[in-house]
Amino acid sequence: MATKIPEEVIDQIRSSFNIVDFIGQYVHLRKSGRSYMGLCPFHSEKSPSFSVLEDKQIFHCFGCGEGGNLISFVMKIEGLTFPEAMLFLAEKSGIALPNQYHEVQPTTEESSEKQTIFKAYSLAAKLYQHILFQTDYGDPAREYMKRRGISSETAEVFELGFAPDSWDFVTQFYEKRGFNLALMHKAGILAQRDFDRKYFDLFRNRLIFPIADSQGKIIAFGGRILNDAQPKYLNSPEHPFFNKSRILFNLHRAKNEIRRKRQVILFEGYMDVIAAWEAGVRNGVASLGTSFTEEQAKIIKRNADQVVICYDSDSPGIEAAMKAAYILQAAECQVRVVRFEDGLDPDEYIKKYGKDKFIATLNQSLTVTSFKMEYLRKRHDVSDEQERLVFIHEMLKQISSLRSAVERDHYLRLLAEEFHYSLEALKEEQRKLFYQQKKAEKGDKLPRKWNNSIDNGRHVPHKTLLPAHYNAEKKLIILMMHNADWAEEIKGKIGGNFNVDEFAALAAYLYHFYAIGNVADPSKFISELDDEKLIQKASELAMEEVPDDLTSRALADYIQQVLNYPILIEIERLKTEQKNLEKQGDSLEAAKIGIEILQLRKLVKKS
Repeated sequence: MATKIPEEVIDQIRSSFNIVDFIGQYVHLRKSGRSYMGLCPFHSEKSPSFSVLEDKQIFHCFGCGEGGNLISFVMKIEGLTFPEAMLFLAEKSGIALPNQYHEVQPTTEESSEKQTIFKAYSLAAKLYQHILFQTDYGDPAREYMKRRGISSETAEVFELGFAPDSWDFVTQFYEKRGFNLALMHKAGILAQRDFDRKYFDLFRNRLIFPIADSQGKIIAFGGRILNDAQPKYLNSPEHPFFNKSRILFNLHRAKNEIRRKRQVILFEGYMDVIAAWEAGVRNGVASLGTSFTEEQAKIIKRNADQVVICYDSDSPGIEAAMKAAYILQAAECQVRVVRFEDGLDPDEYIKKYGKDKFIATLNQSLTVTSFKMEYLRKRHDVSDEQERLVFIHEMLKQISSLRSAVERDHYLRLLAEEFHYSLEALKEEQRKLFYQQKKAEKGDKLPRKWNNSIDNGRHVPHKTLLPAHYNAEKKLIILMMHNADWAEEIKGKIGGNFNVDEFAALAAYLYHFYAIGNVADPSKFISELDDEKLIQKASELAMEEVPDDLTSRALADYIQQVLNYPILIEIERLKTEQKNLEKQGDSLEAAKIGIEILQLRKLVKKS
């Protein structure tokens, strides 16, 4: 794997982390035997199949096959190249790299664009911040922040800025620094006129909210207009490194608190997150002005168990909250919903009632079913018989969606007591609706991305009985990964004559790994691989235990089974040829082949 960073530096950085502690920042892990198990962050699943081995410093998912070591994990989870992952880990470990290694040369046009876009957003953010805090142009924005209760300290934490009311302020800024304006347009920082194709500033007269990825790198902007112009909020359009459905505003700041509490407070917008931060709530995130998505639910589930939805209390906000709740429940999150008085949004509620009451209201959040019951009650006049029956029917549909029989019984009893209906009648009606829903969910109507039995279209084959030579080669690769002496003996007996292609490739890598002076280290060996399939296979094999009492006889048997396989294949070929000759009446040639078969069988018997 080509990189300018020396091997000894890579080893130092890798060994400075405990893989369980590091992956535990992304995945909720629980001890299970000799490994730590959790839900895989790389595919959707409901039962943990993602395993991390502390003693070998590797991970492997038995569901989707992803695996590797710490560096592999960082590359996959953060979407980084190998050099980028090393710089990321070096910064986190506090290991100082020589200056020349900080300038990672992009290896592809895509990575070059990526670095340029990151740099462009970082420079624009600093420029906007300077205008907000250090110039007279920022006066209107500073006054707006004061009215909205945003302190200077919080504005600095969120790196807020201000885009002046100019058509070419940032455009000229980029031109003077030699940036490609077409790339800046592709990155969503500049816009382009239709009639003359000239570029101009997308954000004008707006308070700027930087939007960052999981590492804290700014990849987009949100802008809030300061006058009555429309749209009130404007986001950067999507570009190759910014997908709104996969980003949560403030996640990079909030994730430590989220993981500590195992809880996320989900808001609709930037201002709600910032207002909550001012009130001391540091585990808040928001979607980016779009409907909440399954991808965002997956990100949340990776970091937390419980989600408290804190949307506006008007009708659109309530509808959006219910949709988000169903998506989160499908992702196996524990979901509660906050109900605010007077149809207020969280920001307004904090300003009207103060932070103490806001936090108390968060702590009094409702279950999804209780929240929906209150919502439906407001939509229906339950004093009217017809409206009451519609309300009851809607509630029975909601209750039927609950997995827990205890929960279903709880809410059925509440309805029976409040409206003086027979509990048995309600249960009978609810059972009908339950089976109707079950019938409707069969087949293609199941939510494919979150149903574990379908598992996002992946097919996991049933285990079959593998041939002896395959199992022997697998055992030998496992032994070689854990012992240089065994690898040397296997090299002398088998060399490159493994029969399974992926095992032959791994053997070749292992021979080289030890030849250049490495000691047995599965995690480091995986770092040497540059083929994704081999990385996955190596991590899968490294998860297996090595017997403490391996005998020389057992090792010899594995080796002989590998050597026997091509002989057995040749015997079968000759047997087929012999039969054909016998059918043709050529007894002499058939007899000669029979002698060859006997000689080959003697070779096999030596095992």
